Amino acid sequence: MTASCSTSNDQVLREMERLLVRLHELIASDQTDSEAADEIRDRMDELSGSLSAPELRMISDLSGDLYMLTREEMETEAMRGEPDGPC
Repeated sequence: MTASCSTSNDQVLREMERLLVRLHELIASDQTDSEAADEIRDRMDELSGSLSAPELRMISDLSGDLYMLTREEMETEAMRGEPDGPC
């Protein structure tokens, strides 16, 4: 692999990471099925063909971590909700 090819793959990987974080921000704000989320998914599909299997695994692992964090944030917010019964 040449240096320019490596740099190009690094740029694609960083773009995928950026898009994935943005997608999870949309998911966390209940915009999973929005046009913006669909556009991000489409762009990620386009970029994924440029990544190696280990790089795709890294993106998949990052996605899993982000889902876990989002779920924990949602559970924490739910626990902070209004108390049961009268005050």
